[in-house]
Amino acid sequence: MQQNFSKIVHFPEPIDKDKVADLFNDLRQIFTENNLDYKFIEEDETLQSLINIILATSPYLSGIIRRYPKFAIETLISEPDILYANFIAKFITEASQQNTDFEMMKILRIAKQKVALSLAIWDLSGTWTQAKVTDILSKFADLSIELTLNYLFKQAVVAGTFETDDIYSVTKNCGLFVIAMGKHGAYELNYSSDIDLIVFFDPENFKVTNGKDPYKFAIRLIKKLVQFIQERNEFGYVFRVDLRLRPDPGATQIAMGYQAALGYYESIGQNWERAAMIKARICAGDIELGFDFMKQLLPFIWRKYLDFASIRDVHAMKRQIHVHKGHGEIKVDGHNIKLGRGGIREIEFFVQTQQLIAGGRQAELRASGTLEMLDRLGYAQWILPQVAVDMKECYIFLRNIEHRIQMMNDEQTQTLPTDIDKLEAFARFCAYENLDAFRKNMLFYLNKVQEHYAALFENAPELNTEIGNLVFTGSEHDEETLTTLSKMGYEYPERTSSIVREWHFGRYPCMRTSRTRSLVTEMVPVILQELSKAYHPDNAILAFDKFLMGLPAGVQLFSLFINNTELFNLFVNILITAPKLARQLSNKSQLFDAVINPKFMSDLPDEFEYKSLLARNMKEAELFEDKLDRACVFGQEAQFQIGVHQISQITKGAEIAVSYSNLADCIIETMLMVARQEVERRFGKFPGEFVVLGMGKLGSQEMTFTSDLDLIVIYDVEDEDALSDGKKALTASVWFAKLTQALISALTVQTAEGALFEVDMRLRPSGRSGPVATQFEGFEKYQQNEAWVWEHQALTRARVVTGDKKLTRKVEASIKRILVQKRDIVKIKTEVLNMRARINDEKKTDDVWMMKQIKGGIIDIEFIIQFLNLSFANANPDMLRVNSMASLEQFKELEIIEVEQYETLSMALDLYSEISQITRLTIDGVLKIDEVPDGLERLLLAVSNSPDMKYLEQTLREMQTKVSDIFSKIIGEY
Repeated sequence: MQQNFSKIVHFPEPIDKDKVADLFNDLRQIFTENNLDYKFIEEDETLQSLINIILATSPYLSGIIRRYPKFAIETLISEPDILYANFIAKFITEASQQNTDFEMMKILRIAKQKVALSLAIWDLSGTWTQAKVTDILSKFADLSIELTLNYLFKQAVVAGTFETDDIYSVTKNCGLFVIAMGKHGAYELNYSSDIDLIVFFDPENFKVTNGKDPYKFAIRLIKKLVQFIQERNEFGYVFRVDLRLRPDPGATQIAMGYQAALGYYESIGQNWERAAMIKARICAGDIELGFDFMKQLLPFIWRKYLDFASIRDVHAMKRQIHVHKGHGEIKVDGHNIKLGRGGIREIEFFVQTQQLIAGGRQAELRASGTLEMLDRLGYAQWILPQVAVDMKECYIFLRNIEHRIQMMNDEQTQTLPTDIDKLEAFARFCAYENLDAFRKNMLFYLNKVQEHYAALFENAPELNTEIGNLVFTGSEHDEETLTTLSKMGYEYPERTSSIVREWHFGRYPCMRTSRTRSLVTEMVPVILQELSKAYHPDNAILAFDKFLMGLPAGVQLFSLFINNTELFNLFVNILITAPKLARQLSNKSQLFDAVINPKFMSDLPDEFEYKSLLARNMKEAELFEDKLDRACVFGQEAQFQIGVHQISQITKGAEIAVSYSNLADCIIETMLMVARQEVERRFGKFPGEFVVLGMGKLGSQEMTFTSDLDLIVIYDVEDEDALSDGKKALTASVWFAKLTQALISALTVQTAEGALFEVDMRLRPSGRSGPVATQFEGFEKYQQNEAWVWEHQALTRARVVTGDKKLTRKVEASIKRILVQKRDIVKIKTEVLNMRARINDEKKTDDVWMMKQIKGGIIDIEFIIQFLNLSFANANPDMLRVNSMASLEQFKELEIIEVEQYETLSMALDLYSEISQITRLTIDGVLKIDEVPDGLERLLLAVSNSPDMKYLEQTLREMQTKVSDIFSKIIGEY
């Protein structure tokens, strides 16, 4: 009997009536060839308008009608419920009887095409409601999966690889179940949609035979299932399958043990996964096992108490989805009605966020269907009744439009055409007489959704500016988010999106707590905005990801960042400028505590301020180990402050060097007191004096972030054979050796807070073979009678760092006597030249960035200074300076060097020092011009006043040539 469509939807005439007439003529011929009566179509104006609009707008549906004309006619003339029930019964019978893959796949695909056609006709005509259409389509997906699973298990039973008690219903107790997610799980499946599935199984009760690996069997089975459902052949496909909503899809197999899955959700499951699980439903396989799993998962999905932690996370999720309230107009042309403003996702998010917050306490808010939940939210007074009515109406309207978009070409798209002619044709497919009416209605519903969605969290704290969507939940990249990332300057938005999404899977140690993941979720917009300010944002996000990878814990640090965005800005500057300093922060994030001090960015402390600050810090420490810890923390925080001043260009390189040296002086002096107290406690006191001589960069006050402490320890006693007054009495040499060893240990030992410095004592008399503490008389005799010229070169930078005053004066006077003695300049020149040649033979380089070793580099300048000091100090005893720049100034004033030589050497020394200070702080090893981090490049160019790195490299090369020429002129060629 003919189905009556006269009281249902009437469609306007297609734009190209002639083309449609030709298509209908082709259809007449097909109907005639198949002996089918089609006259009733032409006799019913409404029915004819339906067929015409399908032929005009949907190549997909038109193709199915031509392939299955008999079924098309049956759909038009039969009572829908009866036809569909009979069709499904026949489908189940045929599918259950199949024994070959080809026939099984064929039956599934033909059935899908017929379901697609019948549902489209009943949907377009208004015969069935949208809710019924999506329900039927979802149940057909369930049935397709169940029939396929049963077929595959039966094949395994026949092959002897799986056991069952019921060959006709193998899935019943098979130990594996399939969860339908998203719209499929909520019985709201799109007309042309992926089906999101998760597959879990019980490996302990999975009845594989012959000792087979249950995991391998399950994975192969699900791969086969996906092939049966998704693979395209001449009969089409059934559904596109997406398995990426499973726990941590980048690291887990497509079939996962369900106990492992429970462990994942209980430990690191994310709020978006909770939201996704609201719609989860067991759709196939071992239903009883699946129900048990879902029961155990309830505490994860529905928190027992009003979930304020989730509220904060939801606020963060909301902020990641751009709220456009008051920001321009929505355009219909080309609009994505799912992901775009006022779209379907905003309605779903509107519902699910409130379910996450309240569903734990109010069981009535746990339904999966969107329309049902809007009613329940209104009834429970979580939203106003009128809002529920409005959002339901909008949802139905938008889902209908979505279906019609997908009916055209069986594509999973939600984007309206941008071409005017195509958009007008689509408007007619939606039963609108003209495009203006369609646009007006679309805008009404989109704006209505926007209005209610924007009001949902209007009191939520703002963290970011309105920059666009930044959504990183779910299993797929969000298209609008990729667009936003591109606009922010990320050249590889998909990689950036993947990086951010990975943070939430808890693979990094710092991300294993839900609290850290919540904080990071909230900070994502700020993180991305600040990193986008880097010269290369893509490099910056990689550096930040690397930092997270090495961070042992994150709650404290991100709690600090979230309440102090200026601090985070500073961190980003460190990250993109000084990867080495950033690595230090990943292990010692407490260093940021120092930044909170309002004086952090003020002038760096001088030596006396450092001593005062450290003394205050050490005041309450009683145990030796506690004192070492406190000194270590103080030293690390002070070094961090100096480093930040440097990369922020608050303080110049020469002042930075002095600050590092002042800090070292302070710590050495304090640790000497600590070491002395410890030695006296163990061995008693000894009547004598003791000084620590700083050599090298420490002595010349030119230290960098990584400088060792070059030390010589000197003591002086009246009676070398006297004993200390402790229970375990020691002679002078042993007692002062113990003191020196205690000092070295205090400076270098790896405490709970790390180590302070590396100490090098090879410059002491006789080097490694000499005693660690040298008696003053022995030191003086050695320097006068046995020391090599290179040892006197080193002595030009010797400076008493700390010690007893009387011995300090004696040591300083002795050093001066040694340095000002009359020398054979030719002999000195030969010795200095030979030493420089040996160093060059061992460490020869042409790399301009190896500024210490290269010809014309730092060593050459230092050797020039040391040679001139040794050669001219006898005539000018007061010219001696430990600092290199101060020495050059003395040489200029005394006309030992020419003004032009002074200018070249001082400019070179200044530039080398600036660059060395920066690179020692920021990177490991030698700088490679093609691998310079963005911030570091900008910093190097700023301090050198260079337009680019090639220019700076050329400047260094020219400067090194000039310095080398001066070296040759003053000392000679090597």
